[in-house]
Amino acid sequence: MSEVDRRCEILHSVSKGNSIQITETIKLFKAVVSYQSFVADDNFNIHADLLHVRGPILRNPVTKTIYHNYLGLYYNKKGMHLLRESLNMNSVDILSIDGLELAQKNINTIEPSILEEVSMYLKSAAEQFDKALKVSSEDVMWPGFINYNKARTVYFLALLSNSELNWLDILDEAIESRSRLNRLIDEILMIDRSKPDDIVSTHLREFFLYQEELARTVKLNILLSDNLTRQNNAPILYKGINISDISNEKLTDLFVSIQKFSTVSIYQEKIISRLKNNLAVTS
Repeated sequence: MSEVDRRCEILHSVSKGNSIQITETIKLFKAVVSYQSFVADDNFNIHADLLHVRGPILRNPVTKTIYHNYLGLYYNKKGMHLLRESLNMNSVDILSIDGLELAQKNINTIEPSILEEVSMYLKSAAEQFDKALKVSSEDVMWPGFINYNKARTVYFLALLSNSELNWLDILDEAIESRSRLNRLIDEILMIDRSKPDDIVSTHLREFFLYQEELARTVKLNILLSDNLTRQNNAPILYKGINISDISNEKLTDLFVSIQKFSTVSIYQEKIISRLKNNLAVTS
């Protein structure tokens, strides 16, 4: 961060005409770093650093995408922090099956004024994600991130308003985008997925595989947490396969193993456990 400030001073001394652009871009960079630090510490009460960035004057499409996406995440985290506090869920992963069921069960106990405030934050988040998608429509990577953020936001908006919103379509778009990106990465690295023993992976490849599997398992968490989210008992699909119709062993083999990121492994284990319990109940 010290090096960024040093270079900023050099650039200002060379070009006064671009000083505003440089200043606002660096403010955005620092705000994103601050946001990531809070999230890394599981702190959802995010500071308002992003609100000090004058986003409308940013020109670069990538910078504008980052601005709108992270401003959307700021509003999302503010709304979700308030929601979790109201439900006494600060220590619970609200996107896990248990967390989602707890939220669904107790959503009607929240005071109307709090619901209105949470909805306001989440609507603001969704608006920013739409702006980010508009700017980055031709990008290969960003739609996978933005649609995932938007899908989570829209799901909780639907839960708060007890209405049907298209969160599932948005989440499917995120999964499709992330899957497409991973296949492009494999083509660039000349990786043959049919020969897993020969694959020499990279940190970034594993990260993007984790992002795809995270979106897929969060989708399963939501669908398994409440049968009302599925119309006419529609099948629960993972990579086009109805997971209700296959054995736990086959599902375990089907899931992508992500060693470096424990969240997905925890979700996968819980999904298998839930399907096993459902099968025992219906037997």
